[in-house]
Amino acid sequence: MFLLWLRRPWVSFLVFVVAMVIIFTIKEAGKSGAVAGAKTGENSVLPLDMAENSVDDMYDGCKEDMKKRVTKDLENEKNKDKNFKAVWDSLTG
Repeated sequence: MFLLWLRRPWVSFLVFVVAMVIIFTIKEAGKSGAVAGAKTGENSVLPLDMAENSVDDMYDGCKEDMKKRVTKDLENEKNKDKNFKAVWDSLTG
């Protein structure tokens, strides 16, 4: 009996809408809890700390490698696009 009731188009649509509302509610709730201690609407300043797992920690000590990579990528981009090269050279020349 329940399966026959579920086959009606409006019931399927209603189940879909309820599922979407639940998913988006959970998703938004996860965003609001991203910064511990931050409360919506109280202030726009978030406390900064020394997060041990921050992205910047992963790149410590590779300054020279990145300089080589960026220089190589810049040359590739300049070789691909004449307009980019002209503008870049006019601004740095």
